[in-house]
Amino acid sequence: MVLLGNLTASPAATGIRQIRQAQRADGPASVLAIGTANPANCVRQDDYADYYFGVINREHLTKLKSKLHRIYANRGSVERPIFEMVATSQTVIPESEHAAAGRLSENGLLFRPAVEMTTLIRENVEQCLVDALGPLGLSGGWNRLFWAVHPGGRAILDGVEAVLRLDPEKLAASRHVLSEFGNMSGPTVIFVLDEIRRRQGEHGVGRDGLGVLLGLGPGISIETIVLHATGNY
Repeated sequence: MVLLGNLTASPAATGIRQIRQAQRADGPASVLAIGTANPANCVRQDDYADYYFGVINREHLTKLKSKLHRIYANRGSVERPIFEMVATSQTVIPESEHAAAGRLSENGLLFRPAVEMTTLIRENVEQCLVDALGPLGLSGGWNRLFWAVHPGGRAILDGVEAVLRLDPEKLAASRHVLSEFGNMSGPTVIFVLDEIRRRQGEHGVGRDGLGVLLGLGPGISIETIVLHATGNY
């Protein structure tokens, strides 16, 4: 506090002021404003006909409104979320930057995982999950959740299954995607989610519809997203 109090009178203060002045721009300043076009409200497709005719004050056009209802009801696709994000977390395993190296070339992304990558993931994944899911009261009892694990390789899936003591069917979607398409880097987990959606009639998605998307990548980074399955399959 004494140093701060004497700053304006000390010889060092002049040098500090000069450094700060050099870091600042003289003249008029410009401010960049960033806005979004997101509407303040969200209307489900099922309710849009009622909403639209109410906004334009045409509620009396009942036949036309009923026709719009039928159009939406007969559409093959309804824009509803299949999975909702509840929480996200990211962890980088210390001193693991050498274990998952990649190089982008004209032939695409060349990924060269080190032999110790599987061990590092197995030794750290459960603590990462405890840190991410603990505040939500979901740590432990991993079989209560559904799992979309990035299928980086069979050894990685085997390690995650073993350390979390998961039932074999919990990683069935990840193993299927790995066998059919291989490791396609980050987008692979989207294929796993789609496979879970397709299989939901076989094993369901847990009592509360909660699950975990687990992404693995360079770093080694472990990306955790807690998901809620809405049932809109």
